[in-house]
Amino acid sequence: MTATSVTNSCRVGLIGSGALGNLIRTHLEAGVVPGITLTSVFSLEQGSLDHVLTNCDIVVEAAGQAALRAHGPAIVASGRTLVALSNGVLADDEMVQILTGGPGRFVPSAGAIGGFDLIDALRISGQLRDVSLHTVKSPPSLVQPWMSDEDRTVLEAGSTFMNVFTGSARDATRLFPANANVAATLGVRSIGLDRTRVIIDADPQAPSTRHTVVLDSTLGHYELTFANTPSSSNPKSSELAAFSVLHDLQQLTAPNVVICNPPGVNR
Repeated sequence: MTATSVTNSCRVGLIGSGALGNLIRTHLEAGVVPGITLTSVFSLEQGSLDHVLTNCDIVVEAAGQAALRAHGPAIVASGRTLVALSNGVLADDEMVQILTGGPGRFVPSAGAIGGFDLIDALRISGQLRDVSLHTVKSPPSLVQPWMSDEDRTVLEAGSTFMNVFTGSARDATRLFPANANVAATLGVRSIGLDRTRVIIDADPQAPSTRHTVVLDSTLGHYELTFANTPSSSNPKSSELAAFSVLHDLQQLTAPNVVICNPPGVNR
């Protein structure tokens, strides 16, 4: 089957009913993205994805890495376009080959950061030398089952600054599957997961989740900082990620339209 043609009138299916999934659903049902009709919402308990594939041109994943691993290959194999948030799976080279192997299209959403127009331009130039990501989050949101009892206790108390990780984007994604989707997306879109350096700090004084991206190239030096308000229903995520998906859908359905003054926005 060839890839589904994405036009300015599309049926969209959604996998995920958590904090981000519900936010995406609410805005799609409200008609925030013109030309998009939400036709299917799939929960992990349903088992079969057949109804979604039959009734959709684009499928949005907002349900976690396990869901993307389980259903992503079938979506792409069906020729549908897959827009994904749980891009930590890209640390698995075999999964990358499957998701990018067609015939459908795989679109890794930017999630909680931006600046990918700059990052893509630097990658295309071949002059991007170093990429690093410094993430700062609230301590409780960084607790992991593999940590020592002492470290888990300190993080759960939420009163002490702690560096919890320094290393590659690949390892960050593996060790922090619910926190490091940004690291995976940045790595695959820049100089690779193994060369992209990541620091993750737990800071009880941080009023927001902060991501600082540093790009060094022969064309220039760039620092991009994003300070996102954590989701009230899931502090491990930023609500911005949901709107990033809505932007992806807008670009897929109207890729040549630049909206300077959207309907309902007054200047």
